[in-house]
Amino acid sequence: MATIVTMPKWGLTMASGTITGWSRQEGDPVTEGAPLLTVETEKAVDDVEAPASGILRKIVAEVGSEVPVSGPVAVITLPDEQLSDEDLARLVAAAAPAAVGASAGPAAPRPVREARRAARDATGRVNASPAARKRAGELGVDLATVEATGPNGRITSEDVDRAAAEAAANLAAPRAEFVELANGMKIYALLAGPPDAERAIVFLHGLGGSQTTWGAVLGEFAADNRIAALDLPGHGASDKPAPESTDYSLTGLANAVAETLEKLDLAPAIIVGSRSSEQSRPEKDADDNQHD
Repeated sequence: MATIVTMPKWGLTMASGTITGWSRQEGDPVTEGAPLLTVETEKAVDDVEAPASGILRKIVAEVGSEVPVSGPVAVITLPDEQLSDEDLARLVAAAAPAAVGASAGPAAPRPVREARRAARDATGRVNASPAARKRAGELGVDLATVEATGPNGRITSEDVDRAAAEAAANLAAPRAEFVELANGMKIYALLAGPPDAERAIVFLHGLGGSQTTWGAVLGEFAADNRIAALDLPGHGASDKPAPESTDYSLTGLANAVAETLEKLDLAPAIIVGSRSSEQSRPEKDADDNQHD
C-alpha cells in the first residue's frame, strides 16, 4: 500500500517548510526511519525521516518548493506495487490539505458582499435578522462585534457563524501569557489549542531548562487538545525572585504549577514532564556505584 510523505509540523507557529534537499531519488529504495529529505523553516533546518520502507516512487515537491504543513511531498510504494501516473495523481490530490471553507463539490457562485460595521437604529439596537439574533444567542456572540454583509448594514446568521469561527480560531492560535500568582510572581505560559477541547495537556521542562524544550512537538498536540507549556519559577521568561524569598523546592514548584493551572482554567490536566540535563541516568548511577 502506498504511503504519502507529508510536510511535518515542528512547532506551534510553523505553517510551511521549504525543501532544501533530497537524500534519495525517484526509484531508490528507502528504509523507514532513515533521512529522506531536508526541510528549512524560519527557526531550523532538519531532516525528515521516511515514514515507511519501500521504493521512493514519486517526488511531489522538488528542492526549493515551499509546502504547507501536512502537504504531500512524496509517495513511497511497496517494491512490487504497481501504480499508474493517474493513480499517483489521485493519491497526491487526496492527501493535499483541504482549503478552509472548501466544499465537497462545485457550487454556484455567490455575490461577494463587503463586510462593514452593522447599522443601528435610533435606540442604538444593532440591525440584525431574527435568525442572526437567535444564532448569536446560541453561540454566545456579541452582535456589536460582528461585521455585517446583509443589505443596509444588517447582520445575517452567516455573519454570526463567521464571527464565531474567527473567535474560536483566535483562541486556538498560539499565544503567550503571564499568569500572576498570589505571591506576585509571574509565570510564563505558551498556550494553544481549541478552547472547547475535552483534554488539557501541560508540558513541564526539567530543571535548568525552559518551555522551548517542547517546541518541536507542541504543534501536533495542539490540533486536538488545549495545551500549555510553562516556564517554572526561576526559569525562562518567568520571574526569578531571590531564593531567600521563594520556595524553589519540588513542593514549591508543584504548588506554583497547580496555582497557574487553576488560573488558566486548565485543571484537571495531563502533565508531561522532561528530565533535567543535570539528572543522571539510572544506568550511569549504577556504573558509578560499582566503582565506589
